[in-house]
Amino acid sequence: MIQSPVTFSTKMTAAGEIPDAGKKSGPREMRVHPFQPDRGLPGEQTSSGPLATRITKHTGRNALTTQKLALSNCLTIPILLAGFLPVSLQHSLFAGTALPAATAVRQSTDDNEGPDDEKADPPSGVRKGYNGLFMGHSFFWPSANQLKGIITQTSVQGHQQKLVRAGGRGGSPGALWNSTSKREEAQKILDTQKIDLLVMTFFSPQDSSVQTYSRWIDYAIDKNPNTTIMIAIPWAPQLYSASPQRRKLDKAAGQLIYDTIISALRKKYPDNRILYCPYGYGTYELIDRLEDEKLPGVKHVLNPNRQQRGQSRRKKDQLLNDELGHAGELVTTVATMIWLKTLYDYDLSTLKKKSVSGLPDIDCAEIATVAFEEFRHFNEKKQQSPSGKKGATDSESDKK
Repeated sequence: MIQSPVTFSTKMTAAGEIPDAGKKSGPREMRVHPFQPDRGLPGEQTSSGPLATRITKHTGRNALTTQKLALSNCLTIPILLAGFLPVSLQHSLFAGTALPAATAVRQSTDDNEGPDDEKADPPSGVRKGYNGLFMGHSFFWPSANQLKGIITQTSVQGHQQKLVRAGGRGGSPGALWNSTSKREEAQKILDTQKIDLLVMTFFSPQDSSVQTYSRWIDYAIDKNPNTTIMIAIPWAPQLYSASPQRRKLDKAAGQLIYDTIISALRKKYPDNRILYCPYGYGTYELIDRLEDEKLPGVKHVLNPNRQQRGQSRRKKDQLLNDELGHAGELVTTVATMIWLKTLYDYDLSTLKKKSVSGLPDIDCAEIATVAFEEFRHFNEKKQQSPSGKKGATDSESDKK
C-alpha cells in the first residue's frame, strides 16, 4: 500500500549538507511516497518506498535542474541533465536486526582483541595490520565480524578491531554521535590513542553527511593524527524486487556519494588517508551473475515463497535473507573480501578459502576482485598517512 505523499523541500549546500526536511529551504519540492512497512524480521523497520524526485540545486546565481527519476523503494538519485552527474541522495532505512544465519557479533567491550592490546612489529615480508574501530548498522556489521576470520588467511599480522553497532538509522555516524551511550562507548576506545583506523557506513544524507562524518574524524585524529578513515557503503535495500534499471540507478549512488561526501572529506583532511569502499558493488555483481545463470547453486535473490525462505537460507540458494535485504553468507563473504582488498590491497586470489560451504563452484575472491576494480579509481589518488600503512590508494609496486 502506498500512503499519501509527504511533501517537503530540500537543497544541497556547498558542504554537502541537506537541511531539515521539515523546513522549507527553497522553491523546489521533493515528493516522497512512503512505503507501507513489510512484515520482516522481529524489530525491523522497513520504511521507504517508490520515490519520485525533482530537485533543483542552486549554486550562486546558477540553477542546475535535475532529471526526474522514479525509483522503487528507497533511493533517490537526481542526475544532472548536463553530464548526468548525481548531485543528491535520499537513502532509505537499513534494518536494525541481525541476520539469523550470521554469527552473532560481539559488542566492542567483549572482543578478544582491542586497542588496549600492544601490537609488536610483524616479521619482515608481512603486512602490519590496523587497529580499527568499526561503527555501523546491520548491513555493515556482519562483514566487520567476518573480517577478523578472513584476515587470518593472509600475511597481514596484528590486525585488531572493535565494533560499535546499532540497528537501522542508529548505526549512522550522526545517530551514533547523538546517542550518549554509543558516543561514549566509541570515544572510550578512541581515547586509548591506539586506534589508527576508523570505519563508518552510510544511512541517509541527513545523518551521514560531511558534517556528521567530520565529528567522528575530528575526535579520532585528535587522539591519533595518523588515523586512516574508511567510508563503507552497502547495497540498496529491497533488491529482491528491483529491476535491472533500478539496480543500475542504485549503483550510481556510489559515484554520487563520492562526489558529494568523499571528495569533500579528502579536501578537508588532506593529511589523512580516506578510503572509499562502496562494497555494495559486490551484491550487484552477484545479482547480475544470477540473472545470467552464472552463479551455480543459487536460485533466487530472495525465495518468492515466504514459507520456504528459511530452507533457502540454510541451503544458501538465495542471496538475501529477507525483503529488506539482509545479507546471506555469500553476500557477506564477497563484501568482506572487498573490505580486505580496500584496506590492504591484498591479492584475494591467494586466499586459501575462496568459497562458502555448500557453494564450492562460486569463487568469492574472483567476484570481489571484479567488483573492487569497478571502484578502484575512487581511491587512485595517493593519500599516504603518516603511519606508513599502505592501502588501495597506494601503487602496486609498494605491495610487499
